[in-house]
Amino acid sequence: MTANLLSQETTLAHQPASYPLYGQLINEVQRLPLPAKQVLQSLYTQFSQGITPSVVDYLPIIEDATHALVNIATHSGVITTCFGCQCASAGSKPTEHVIEWGSGKVYAWCIWDAFFISQQVGRAAQISTLDSISQDRIDIFFDGSAFITSALWFSFPLATSDSNEVGLTESVRACFCCRTKAFTSLEHAKWFASLNHCEVIDIEEMLARTQKMVAALTSPAMS
Repeated sequence: MTANLLSQETTLAHQPASYPLYGQLINEVQRLPLPAKQVLQSLYTQFSQGITPSVVDYLPIIEDATHALVNIATHSGVITTCFGCQCASAGSKPTEHVIEWGSGKVYAWCIWDAFFISQQVGRAAQISTLDSISQDRIDIFFDGSAFITSALWFSFPLATSDSNEVGLTESVRACFCCRTKAFTSLEHAKWFASLNHCEVIDIEEMLARTQKMVAALTSPAMS
């Protein structure tokens, strides 16, 4: 028995430490040049108004590789996607996270995107998503300044100290898209997190992380 316990302790001691990825993403967004951040604000606003922006108006950002994180996608001369969301009016493939303003609608890549995009736009919006365990619909209302919802829990991706999830690569963005979700119960959130190497946070922490992301999206770039 003692030998087995020592063996288990040795194994645990050599497991790489886990850490949240959200801070790394915020830091990368903070370092974006201010023109790129202004473009994102403009695109979010146009999407919320049901406008599909023209590629011509945003060519300098689209063609500048230093703005890769902004990740603007185009089709047939119009912009269909930017960091965190895709324009529903452009016929994009639906996701489980939807933001509706009445005049416009976008599909968010993850539930965190839905939160910070709504706050960035600053207009009343309805967010809809799904609890991926129960498949129950979740509705969250944003009144233009505050989010109104029942108690919710959220999964956020973790990385390990020896993983390749360092530096903001496409794989890191994909981690947030497939692993950052909302749940109606703590049990559902913990179950999903255990299967997908995530941490679980409550609505208060989600709002705190949303504030940090919006600050990163609106402040001057830092080196």
